[in-house]
Parts: sequence; C-alpha cells; structure tokens
Amino acid sequence: SEDYHIRKAAAIALGSRFTEGAKRALRTIIESDKNDEVAATAIVSMSSIDPSLGVEYFKTLLGRSSWYETVKIGALTAIEHLADGKFVPLLKEYASLRYNYGVRQQALKAWAACSSADPQLIDALISFAKTDILPVRTTAIELLGNLRVERSLPALQEVSDRNGDSDIRKAAIDAIEKIKR
Repeated sequence: SEDYHIRKAAAIALGSRFTEGAKRALRTIIESDKNDEVAATAIVSMSSIDPSLGVEYFKTLLGRSSWYETVKIGALTAIEHLADGKFVPLLKEYASLRYNYGVRQQALKAWAACSSADPQLIDALISFAKTDILPVRTTAIELLGNLRVERSLPALQEVSDRNGDSDIRKAAIDAIEKIKR
C-alpha cells in the first residue's frame, strides 16, 4: 500500500502470526520498506515471532541509518522483548554517549531486560542518574527503582535532595520508595 499507516498495521498484525510466511513478509518489510517507522515496527513484530534472532542480525539493523534513529530504537526495543543475555555486549555500546538520548534510553531498558543484575548496568544507571541529560536521567532513575537496586539509594537520595529539576527529584523520590518497599 502507498499509505504507511496500512503497512505499519500489517507489520503489527504479522507479529501475531507464527508462520514462516509471516517471518518472510516481515523480513521483506524490514529490508525494503522506505518508511523507517514501518521498518522499526516490523523489527519489533519479528522479535515476537522469532526468538532465535541473533546478535549479528541486530548488529546489521543497528548499523542502519534512519531518521531520528527510528530503526535503531526499533531494534533495541526488539532486543528488550527478547530479553536474552547474549545481547548485553552490544547493548553496552548503544548506551554510550556516542548515541542520541532516545537510543541510549532504549539501550538501557533493553540491557535491564537482558541482564538486570549486571554490575556494569547498575554502575551505568547510577552514573546516568546523576549526570546525564534529563530524559536519560529519568530512564536511569526509573530503572533503578524498578530493579530495586539498594546500592543506588545514596545516589538517588542526593539527586532527590539537590537536583534543580522537579521531575527528576520526583522520579528519584519514587525510585527510593520502590526500593524501600
């Protein structure tokens, strides 16, 4: 269809069909659709029906250039859904300052889904909670609360006491309450 909304809806629907035909159709969409949103949606749908997707496949997808990094964010969302520790080395790279904040936020979420007890993840979250830009800080703080990371309490307390942004302070207070429950 010429209408990307219809193509995107088709990609979503294919994500509930556990057939080889659906996998082939999604791969075709991922490889050839000119709309990045449609391709990203197909990537997420593919992760729902094909848990065998490997690191090399995602390296290829993450290497694609797209408007506002939509394809990278879609690939990282798919990795989050797969929640497999084999992706952690790849996710560490995309959580770095080399990438825009949307990519970094999704990389952190995916990393937490793949290896929530990873000490490097916890260190990164604590660091980002204190020093990164607001959207990444918020994500890091929320993840620390959701993962109930007790060793992050001093950093979260500092953020809640001293940060100039009221939303960040509120997120830190909420995270502290979750951890202490």
